[in-house]
Amino acid sequence: MKPKVTKELIFSYFMGNVSAMQRQMIAQWVREKANEEQLYVWLEEFEALHPEYEADLENAVRKYYTFLADLTETTGSDTRETAKENFQRKVNRNFWLKWGVAAGVALLLGATAFFNSDTWQFKTYSTQIGERKDFLLPDGSAVTLSTNSVLKIPRRGFGQESRDVYLTGEAFFDVTHAPDNQRFVVKTAKQFEVEVLGTEFNVVARETGSRVILRKGKVQLHLQSGTDNRQMALKPGDVFTLDSKNNTSLKTTTLSEIREAWQGHLYLFDKTSLAEIMNQLRQDQGIRVTFADPELRDHTLSGKFTAESLDELFELIQGLLDIQIIRQGNSVTISRPFR
Repeated sequence: MKPKVTKELIFSYFMGNVSAMQRQMIAQWVREKANEEQLYVWLEEFEALHPEYEADLENAVRKYYTFLADLTETTGSDTRETAKENFQRKVNRNFWLKWGVAAGVALLLGATAFFNSDTWQFKTYSTQIGERKDFLLPDGSAVTLSTNSVLKIPRRGFGQESRDVYLTGEAFFDVTHAPDNQRFVVKTAKQFEVEVLGTEFNVVARETGSRVILRKGKVQLHLQSGTDNRQMALKPGDVFTLDSKNNTSLKTTTLSEIREAWQGHLYLFDKTSLAEIMNQLRQDQGIRVTFADPELRDHTLSGKFTAESLDELFELIQGLLDIQIIRQGNSVTISRPFR
């Protein structure tokens, strides 16, 4: 029967109390991506139970590289792997106490990959195309992550040092109020941040544009354009939009429309080109679009539209723009109507 890697064994590894055979077994186990994530989960739990094992990753990795460099100079580059094995055997409890358990994790995953790894710094929540999931963050805030979206939070200090999250895609947030009024900030790559103290709101941050819809409470937007920074406060019902050309708009909507937006049934367009609309649907729904007539790409649409399905939305667009949309699975062809 194949030995099983357990939390107790991993804790022993963090303390430097495992045999060479156990270390090798753990190294094999952690090569699977799901197991790597489990390793980080157990690492967080271990550090909470054993604060004396400080995870000083930078110094641990630097010490490891210095050891390899010094040994290579005296013995030659062909012994680098041997040097690594010798270093692992020398790692003991005192080393872990001084340099932190991060040194052991770095040895498992490869020092360079681990040091630069996004996985080490952030816990990631994600959805596939057509998928929606609910998550509960460590501070008690609830998040509904929409289709094809990614949310990242710091593994360490979230809820204590800060409550910054990083969004690509779309998410609805129900933010828990912190006793010390600590702010909750949604950071995006779209030149804006959303700062709140306790509220319910929806954020979209995609290549095709961004949107913030506030249902309850208060949020402060921080917008950046080059060296220019400005702030904008939203009240319930406000809809802020930032398009792909960095044009902004602020409108109001009803609570029923906000609910439709959360469910993915409300579409808001403001002189939005057909090409942009289809690009947005490509990111949200995974469709592939072909324009039989390239001039149709520049046709624009404005207004609020509710559609229960993609086919219903296409039917609305066809009637409004007098075009033909033919869908076969995920392939969509747009042309002028047949007369």
